[in-house]
Amino acid sequence: MKKIGNLDTPARFREPIYKHRHSADPSFKIQACVENLSTDFRSFFAVQIKNFIDCTLQAREEDPQIVIGNVRQFMNGIKNYLVKQGESDLHTIIERERSKLRPDEFLNIDAIFEGVLEKIILQKLKPHLYRILVQNASKNGSLNILSSNFSLLRSKTCQELGVT
Repeated sequence: MKKIGNLDTPARFREPIYKHRHSADPSFKIQACVENLSTDFRSFFAVQIKNFIDCTLQAREEDPQIVIGNVRQFMNGIKNYLVKQGESDLHTIIERERSKLRPDEFLNIDAIFEGVLEKIILQKLKPHLYRILVQNASKNGSLNILSSNFSLLRSKTCQELGVT
């Protein structure tokens, strides 16, 4: 154990995640299980994700606030489904990984699910979300304002900007 501030911190939480990803990181097996579920189209989970992504990409909605709100709502709902229902051996894996922790450690299941859902859902929607955000910013003029502001910044010296 090494101290960071006033906290005792296990080595696996101080070092980059990739070094211990397969052996020590308790979230790895949970993430892997959720990723596997997302590609098994016999599961409700995979079908719901595929349908949501397909519907989002095919929808005519161009308001980024609505689209991003729908994405957030879906991610909250599907995360809730995983917590309450789960599929396959997800809950067994969670309990097994939880049992390996010391008394002063805990698994943040919400954060684990959030991270893996970002990978599964947002990676596929990122180009679409980016496109509608840029279109909206172009349409409402904020992209031009941002461009003008950057041009103005580039013309200033560090001293003029208050940076020494």
